[in-house]
Order: sequence, then C-alpha cells, then structure tokens
Amino acid sequence: MIYMNTNEIKQYRQMKDLVEFGEQNQTKLGEDTTFTQVITTVNGIKTEFDNLIPMLGIKSKSETEEKQESRKKLEKICFNLSGLLVSYGNLKSVEIFRNISGYTITNLRKVSSEQVLLYAQKLQSICADNAGEATLAGVDEVARTALSAAIADFDQKINDPQEFRIQHRELRKSINQKLEQYTNLLNNVLKLYMRSKYAESDAALYQDFLSSIEIPGSMVRTRAIQGTFTDTVNGKPIRRVRVSIDGQKPQVKGGEKGGYFITNLSPGMHEIAFSRSAYITVVKKLVILPDQPIVLDVAFTPVQIEEASMS
Repeated sequence: MIYMNTNEIKQYRQMKDLVEFGEQNQTKLGEDTTFTQVITTVNGIKTEFDNLIPMLGIKSKSETEEKQESRKKLEKICFNLSGLLVSYGNLKSVEIFRNISGYTITNLRKVSSEQVLLYAQKLQSICADNAGEATLAGVDEVARTALSAAIADFDQKINDPQEFRIQHRELRKSINQKLEQYTNLLNNVLKLYMRSKYAESDAALYQDFLSSIEIPGSMVRTRAIQGTFTDTVNGKPIRRVRVSIDGQKPQVKGGEKGGYFITNLSPGMHEIAFSRSAYITVVKKLVILPDQPIVLDVAFTPVQIEEASMS
C-alpha cells in the first residue's frame, strides 16, 4: 500500500496555494512572462499529481472482494474441519484433537488475515501428522486437499501479486519525480526571481507570495540570521550589541568572538537595528525566506571617526 507522507502532503498543499496565488494576482502578474511560464509549469505538475492521488493507498475493488471471499471460504473450511476433529477427539479421547480451539467463525473474523492463515496452517499440520485418525474423524484426503487449496489461495490473496508491486513502485517513482521537479523549480527559479523582482518594488505582493509558499511549521526558523559583529577600525569582535527587530524591545547579542544569531523570524521583510555604545547604529532591511538562513556580518564605525569625517 502507498500513502503520502506528511512532508509530501505539505508540499502538495503548498503547490495548490502557489497556483491559487497566481490566479488571485493575475492582474498584476499576467504580463510577467517569467512568472507566467513558471506558474504554468507548476500548475501542470499539480494536475499530474492530482491524477496520481486517487491511486494512492488504494487497491482495486475486485481484488479486495476476492480477498474477502477467499478468507470466508478458508474460515468456513477451518470451522467445519475443526468441529469434526474436536468431536472425534472428545469421543475417542484423542488428546491432540480435543485441544483444538479458536476455530469458531466469531473468533476467526476477529483476528487479522495473517492470523487466520496461521490458524489454517496449524490445522493442516495436525491433519497431516495424524492422517489416519483425521480420516476416521471425517477429515479425509479430499477434505485435507480442499484445506490446502484454500490456504494456498488465501496466502496468494494477502500478498500483493508481482505486477501490483511493480505498479506501486512506478507510482512511488512518479510521486518523487513530480515533487522533486516542483521543489527545484520553486527553490532554484521562482523564489530567487520573485525576491529580485518584487521584494522592493512591490513588497505587499512579495509578502503574499511568501505566505502562499509557507509550509505549516516553518513560521519560526532556527538561526534565520547569523553573523559577526566587528569594529571597522581594528577588525576586532564586538560583544553585547543591542538588536531591535521591527522596533521591538532590543535584545543583547554577540559573544566573546562577536558571533551572533537571530531566531524566531517569520518569512518576509524585517527592519533590524544594531546598536552599541560608542558606535554608529546600523540599520538593515532584510527579506527572510522560509528555508534560506541569511549570513549578515555587521561592521560598526566608532562615533569619533564619524564626527571627524563630518568636521
């Protein structure tokens, strides 16, 4: 059986949201040849994927019905033969027959297909090892042959035929290829293009784009920004820099070697102010992408140098 895993489901939903973004912004993006070409390709991948979805985790109805009929037949044979053996065992004090249990229809229907098969094979073994007594009990060679045939048939039904396994492998291969094609197109083409084209010229549109490709669980990033703080004059690391994100209360960053990192940034545009006493405040505007951490090294200019250059 084949099912979509969690990541595949998220990617598929992301694909749908991206196509919907393109449809909703047709007025703005309809004349953008690059975007139109990419989104048309994405839509084609989505359509192909839509055709694969009904096949996921589903066996044919006829195959399922055949398996059910085969199981019912085996259960009935086991029930009838075990009844004959137990009755004979009680009558003739044949211990191995008297100890047979668990072959009621109610019990057999409660257990898994594999357990039904094990019950049947155990009964088959008892009959084979005690063929003479079994025949006297009414389980003759014809009955034992019928049991063996029913076991073989059900064993085949609960194991996928070779051609079905091949079909599943091909289906899985198709799923992986479609998702890989989509992921490469999104990460290596569309994200880069949209950032360079619209991050500054149409920030609202770009933010909508980022929202459309946002996968649940990716809102908070680990180390969205990382880098070092240094002095522009001597190149030495700077510790304890106050960092304010989008005007919020500053946090102190920077260790002994000037290294720092910032987490908990949602995708989109952010304004970050870096300040340290005796240095000129540095303000940066950055676009955070869902899956691309930014390396930002900040060099601070001492206040006296700035004042000297102005005089």
